[in-house]
Amino acid sequence: MDRPGPLRIRLLGELQLAAADGRVLVLPASRKTRALLGYLVATGQAHRRERLCDLFWDGPDDPRAELRWSLSKLRPLLDGSAGARLAADRERVGVELGGAAVDLAMVRSRLHGDLSAVPIESLKEAAGLFGGEFLDGLDLPLCYRFQEWCMAEREAASRLRLSVLAALVERLDDRPGDALAYAHSLAIADPLSELGHAAAVRLLARLGRSREALAHYERARRVLERELGAPPSEQLEAARRALQSTVGTPASTQPLRPPRDAAPPPADPPPPGSTFIGREAERAEIDGIVGAAVGRRATGAILVTGEPGIGKSHLLASVRERMVAAGGQAFVARAFAAEVARPYGIWIDLLRATLPARPREASPPKLGLLLPELGEAGDGARDRSQLFEAAVELLREVASDRPTAIMLDDVQWIDEASSALLHYVARRLDGADGLLVACATRTGEIDDNAAASRVLRSLDRDGRLRTIALAALDATETAALVGRVDPELDATRIFVESNGNPLFALELARSCRQGGSDGGRTLDAVIAGHLAPLTDPLRETLIWAAAHGRLFTPDDLARVVPLDVAELLTALGELERRGLVRPSGNDTYDFTHDLVRQA
Repeated sequence: MDRPGPLRIRLLGELQLAAADGRVLVLPASRKTRALLGYLVATGQAHRRERLCDLFWDGPDDPRAELRWSLSKLRPLLDGSAGARLAADRERVGVELGGAAVDLAMVRSRLHGDLSAVPIESLKEAAGLFGGEFLDGLDLPLCYRFQEWCMAEREAASRLRLSVLAALVERLDDRPGDALAYAHSLAIADPLSELGHAAAVRLLARLGRSREALAHYERARRVLERELGAPPSEQLEAARRALQSTVGTPASTQPLRPPRDAAPPPADPPPPGSTFIGREAERAEIDGIVGAAVGRRATGAILVTGEPGIGKSHLLASVRERMVAAGGQAFVARAFAAEVARPYGIWIDLLRATLPARPREASPPKLGLLLPELGEAGDGARDRSQLFEAAVELLREVASDRPTAIMLDDVQWIDEASSALLHYVARRLDGADGLLVACATRTGEIDDNAAASRVLRSLDRDGRLRTIALAALDATETAALVGRVDPELDATRIFVESNGNPLFALELARSCRQGGSDGGRTLDAVIAGHLAPLTDPLRETLIWAAAHGRLFTPDDLARVVPLDVAELLTALGELERRGLVRPSGNDTYDFTHDLVRQA
């Protein structure tokens, strides 16, 4: 029998298999099965079945049966479509790639040693093979062994992509028109790195497109200030000055940030309610807490809680606004569900953002373990207590000149090491040191993170935590919010459909203004993220409830959901805790948002 044609496999982006004729093959619906396929292809070797069970099914009663089921879905896909085939015996499982074209392997084959010696055409071919991040969308946060491997591979692929793009920008410097596309790609791939932004501004100026260059600079500056709380670096500022000189505008030679020993410039606070609708009590409480920190009086950490889209990040932005308006400074970092296996991830991002605010030589050397740009950490820094003390030392120094707020968003996704450091910082520093710690988390989901919830309960018991729980907007507030999008819209209908959730209301209003009847992609993404952590029993219970309608009873579900009564009631309790359903009286349940039921 003739072997089928070569298979093309994409790992850099969403996993994809294509036959020799270009036909894209339909992958199994199970995310774990697709992740298993990606793992086997990326590693290119056979693995013991026990190893695969530990990676993907550490928990079910019969992991080997789960593995056999996944392999049964992969075998016809591989054996019947291309030269690669599944090789599995009683001990090991692997994929024989044969002549398959794997994008990641193709990238590596084009890059050898120093990139400066790689031909430009090979660099361009390698850059073109990056369709996204490694195994995009195949995160399995609960399978922490696989997730750790995936994050390491993703980070390595990302570094390789950035290196290739940076090399192309440098090597094509004499051809600014060609280099510009790669500079834009570099800025998109890493929007918080200023290398791509500075190159784009510089190249646009050389091409005579000064207006676009200035617009790019302004966008980059806003992103850096919003996400990192930091001014542009000297590299980006140099590109701005060069731009100004090309259009005849005197270039400033002064840095945007005043010297550390200078008094903070006067700042006018934003008019009350300029960006907020409602939340008067919450904003008043924040004003008092920020005032105490500015006056170096003791404060507790702030914890903002609420469902997705309720405005937690917006309220954290209010903390930043108030602190900066009072002459202080603020830094923000966010945790991500896909990076729960990244130790100290949120703190690495936050502490790195504070570095422009202080001389490098003054930074505690033991922080080099977290921030390699500070130099070698030394063996002593590997002791957790020394590392924690070094982080406290840095934050105390940052806050010594100007009151400082640090904001940690989405802490329901921080790792165990970050949780411990949060507890240590909140216990050692507060408003009396000029430091205010503010966090935000999703109600319900924080309980899934044992380490983070334990830390927050401990701080609360010690009186070191002030919780601000955000509720939905009322009908009048929702109408005011909708009016900002279009005063002619039916605000009453949008309030009913959004149930007062600000993000849901805004997305519905924007969609209605454009002629649609439901929310846009942002709303879809929020709801999908809210449903993603659900286990199979919870998801199945929710699906059957949605099929029944807005209102349902446990008896309605008991007739169709394959769970016993105790399991069903447990599932309903869990869905209620996550804010997806709520009791509606007379043993009846209702969906918190009809938009979730529709999804």
